[in-house]
Amino acid sequence: MLTGFLESKNIYQANFDLKIYLATSLTYFLFLFGRMLMEGKGIPEPAYAEAAAMLRVAVEANVPQALHSMALMYEYGHGVQQSFEEAQQLYKQAVEQHHVESMFNLAMMHAQGRGDSHIQDFGKARALLEQAAEANHAPAIYYIGVFKTYGYGCEVQYTQAINWFERAAGLDDFRVSSKAAKAAAELRSKVDAANIYNERTMDQLQQAGGEPL
Repeated sequence: MLTGFLESKNIYQANFDLKIYLATSLTYFLFLFGRMLMEGKGIPEPAYAEAAAMLRVAVEANVPQALHSMALMYEYGHGVQQSFEEAQQLYKQAVEQHHVESMFNLAMMHAQGRGDSHIQDFGKARALLEQAAEANHAPAIYYIGVFKTYGYGCEVQYTQAINWFERAAGLDDFRVSSKAAKAAAELRSKVDAANIYNERTMDQLQQAGGEPL
């Protein structure tokens, strides 16, 4: 990229482009350093206040990864006063830039009622999970299976739930693969048992000359 600056015939345009490049690079560096401080990498423990100061610079530049990190800090009150409203707003800004982890986290906030109103909204949660699932986000795919199992924001659909669980398990994501495989196996076992029971009941009714209900 610097070669392009040097080869430009318009020194004024080259100077402008270089300033933009350096500003963008500095902003992303501040995000990376802020994230390291937030996670406590290379230091004895996380430095949340310092991380927040650096992340805010990147947030002002609308860097999606910084928006997500700052949202996490507001959601859990790390280095800032906890605010679900601020967290949701930052997640939404990141979602607008197709940040998949923000889609999932915002979905969980809606599902758990983690907002100022403390109202669970499974419809909004499901829509965000489906959006993240399009990017093969394993935890989102797993939780769609959970929603289908219990009817959160949708009808109970066991067969579809099993399919979602199996898909999540197959993505080999350490966060959910194991429990997704377990959930698929347990639900399939219950569905098979229910089908066997129904078939036996039907057979007994027919043998007794009764009519199915």
